[in-house]
Amino acid sequence: MAMASAFGHDFDRGLAEARQAIAIATEIEAKPVWAGGYFTTGLIHAVTDHLDAAREEIDRAITLSRSGG
Repeated sequence: MAMASAFGHDFDRGLAEARQAIAIATEIEAKPVWAGGYFTTGLIHAVTDHLDAAREEIDRAITLSRSGG
């Protein structure tokens, strides 16, 4: 849902949904969902001109993906 909210330009909602997904994925160690959440927050930060935050989040997504997620 976070990505759908982002594509609908509801960035605050998208961030909230992605952060919720990250929190749940962290608890159950669901690395693909965890990485997807960070990718989504990174994308939203990038399109809203928060480039430093975008880089951090996308780097986290890449790290998680490479670790088997």
